[in-house]
Amino acid sequence: MKVSQIGLLLLLALFVQTTFIRLITNTFVPFDSMLIVIVFVALFRGAVVGIVVGSIGGLLQDILSGGIIGVNGLVKSTIGLLVGFTAARFVIDTLWYRLVLLFTASLMSTLFFLVVYGLLLNRIESIDLLLSFDNLVYQAAANMILGGLAELSFYLVQSLRKRINKIPGSSFIRREWIMD
Repeated sequence: MKVSQIGLLLLLALFVQTTFIRLITNTFVPFDSMLIVIVFVALFRGAVVGIVVGSIGGLLQDILSGGIIGVNGLVKSTIGLLVGFTAARFVIDTLWYRLVLLFTASLMSTLFFLVVYGLLLNRIESIDLLLSFDNLVYQAAANMILGGLAELSFYLVQSLRKRINKIPGSSFIRREWIMD
């Protein structure tokens, strides 16, 4: 994944997060598309890129959310670091393992965000009201389903591109010019 592709993914996740979340929040559980991008980038590129992408994505979310600037950046960069370390230490090669990791990262992200936000505002007792186990699990499951659909669609597009490249005369074929 190139830097430009990661930047486009972050902007797409931010667009989805700010546009579609308002349309479906009343009927469905809210999801965190920025977290999904950060987890998959950290899985494939490592802990250092996970920290950088998590910081940038979290700060973008903080700027647009109107809350305390830096909390999401701290949370998302920590999640990017942990996912990058996990990917370096363990073999996470199937979709099932990636979805379990995304589910766990979503739970950790929400809990960490609530704890840091509560500590900054000196309202530890308000965390109990926000921490409903059902809501945490529903949001993590929604992130897991959306991440699985995103990864499956990515693989479908890649396999379709490979099939198109096999067709003779296709305009998508990268031509290699051999100079003698």
